[in-house]
Amino acid sequence: MGGEGDGPGSLRDGPGSPRDGPGSPRDGPGSLRDGLGSLRDGLGSLTLALGPSGAPSGAPQVGGGSRRSVVDAAVGPSAEVVKGEEVLRVAREAWVLFGQKFALVYGVRSGVAVLARVGGTLRDPRGGPLTRRLRTLASLSHLLDEKNLVVREDAVRLGIALGGFSGLYYLLREVMLLARNAKRAGGKGRAVVAGAKGREREKWVPCVAGGAAAAVAFTALPENGRRIAALYCLTRALQSWYNAARDAGRWHFWGSHWGHGDTLLFSLSCAQIMYAYVMRPSTLSKSFWKFVVRTGPIDERVLDAVRLSCRHRPVDVDALERYTSSKRMDFVLPSPLVGPRGIPCEVLHPGERSCTRNFVRQGVAAFSKVFPLYVSLNFVPLVATHLAQFLRRPGALLHKAAWGSVRGSALLGIFVGTYQGLVCAHRATGLPDHRALYWASGLLAGIPACLSQPKHRRNDLALYGLMRAIDQFWLHLRARNIVRGMRFGSHWILALSCGALMTYYENNPAQVPPMVRSLIKHITGREDGTQRKARGSITRVPSEHKGVGCSLDDFDHDLK
Repeated sequence: MGGEGDGPGSLRDGPGSPRDGPGSPRDGPGSLRDGLGSLRDGLGSLTLALGPSGAPSGAPQVGGGSRRSVVDAAVGPSAEVVKGEEVLRVAREAWVLFGQKFALVYGVRSGVAVLARVGGTLRDPRGGPLTRRLRTLASLSHLLDEKNLVVREDAVRLGIALGGFSGLYYLLREVMLLARNAKRAGGKGRAVVAGAKGREREKWVPCVAGGAAAAVAFTALPENGRRIAALYCLTRALQSWYNAARDAGRWHFWGSHWGHGDTLLFSLSCAQIMYAYVMRPSTLSKSFWKFVVRTGPIDERVLDAVRLSCRHRPVDVDALERYTSSKRMDFVLPSPLVGPRGIPCEVLHPGERSCTRNFVRQGVAAFSKVFPLYVSLNFVPLVATHLAQFLRRPGALLHKAAWGSVRGSALLGIFVGTYQGLVCAHRATGLPDHRALYWASGLLAGIPACLSQPKHRRNDLALYGLMRAIDQFWLHLRARNIVRGMRFGSHWILALSCGALMTYYENNPAQVPPMVRSLIKHITGREDGTQRKARGSITRVPSEHKGVGCSLDDFDHDLK
């Protein structure tokens, strides 16, 4: 634009120029120099005022050219250069988002481990009197030493996985929207007004971005953790899909309208898990099986003996006698122990001869074992994600966290006590021992445990149990060589499940379970579609580069 303000045909001198009139930048030479610096940016806004029918009456043309020549002169740099600048900006913001979420997840995971260590120290009788245990807590080496607290690798892996998903999802989603808007605007610097077809194409952006981000980010998890994450996302994606199909009136599962269908699903899942716990421990993940053994009342050596007895195989009586003697109980076992009644109650719960007292005792013991864990799981995320609310209302949130801890611990306490009581009741009847007993005991013990929880939590419990049952069934099929694992199978499941979840979250958030909605919001830092629409945000091109951008106002609002 040679002679950018001197020629008679320039935009500044034209009679229809927006710079004419009293008080305009033409009133003084200093203002004129300042106005020349912002003339280029103003040309982009001028093209918006031209409208679809052409330039307003009296508006000059650059060199007598058409409206397209005005647009080309206004855009200036090539669309590729501008798009590269936008991509770099988005990449920087994605990197910042990754750092924020990594720090959040790492802190929450480490805080949970530290608080669980504190609770374990307080309830460990080997630490001496309570006053000595309280003094032990003042030692940082006792709380944070890796010999006692092995959490660094888990926290780093989880932080990379969830933080990487957040950053990659933001990056991929915004880059795809940038490319779409650049193609739609055609480099003309016009505002983007998405039609019905554009909005339909937009719905696939969260699906592709979420699937690709999950497949890459969750590689940081170990194989077992990645498989569990894939199953969890799969069950939640199927739940969201089912909610959408049900609300649309297409179909629904038989029995889904039952008032206690979630309790039935939870009980069936518990039956499958507890059968595997006794009879096929190799089909449970090692970490989960160790958690069940630590929480339950039966020693690992006794479980081996029960398993061998049900299969009518010889039992190591010497090992059982050493175990019972370590519990200060003298009991002579017949050899070989392959009787029809199986392992007697005196071995199942040595030290407590009364089965009735043992029922209550084991339930209380299970409650006390998991209570420190539930305190850390309820308190640390609450403070990390709702710090402002916690500072305003600490009493109410602490009461909520404490009640949630008691409620979660009561679930396991009731389940463990009921399961142990049912096994002892079977021993008292004199009926022969059978592997089906442990499946039926898990089924019946799950009913009062699930009913002890409020209605809104039973659905989540049922899906968690279903996820574990599916995982056990899959490992059982692989152990029997019935099915073979698929290469990168967990990555494919994560990609499909997270893509579906993000699609529902962005477009139909009411179909996503509330707990999953809250989790996605805290991980991605992005509100769901309903909240953004209520705030009145629209998709538009940033003012800096009108032809090739898209709005990031939604993310900016969440990250502030």
